[in-house]
Amino acid sequence: MKHLRKDHSSQLIFMTADQRLAIDENIIEEIFGRDEVENQTWIGLTEDYNDLDGPFDAINPVFINSETYLKDFYFYRGKSSHQDVLEKMIAFFEEAKAHHQKIQALEIGE
Repeated sequence: MKHLRKDHSSQLIFMTADQRLAIDENIIEEIFGRDEVENQTWIGLTEDYNDLDGPFDAINPVFINSETYLKDFYFYRGKSSHQDVLEKMIAFFEEAKAHHQKIQALEIGE
């Protein structure tokens, strides 16, 4: 079940050993906030965001399953009004994958 949020003043920070990517939560909501996903079980960021799990339920950075997050990002390609942000996220995750780097995530500013 989706948990509706009133305030979108926080950011989601993705981190590797040498890079960071910050995404405003209002953009996360617009891309990944769902009541239903078209004939697909929630995975990756869609699951964590809507179930308030993973980085949305932690006070310290958590390691995320970058494979399922990347698969989730690909699902939204061409379907988002924030395609530029989605492509930055995909590039960040693909680069981390190419360099065998783990990714941590943390929601800050809530």
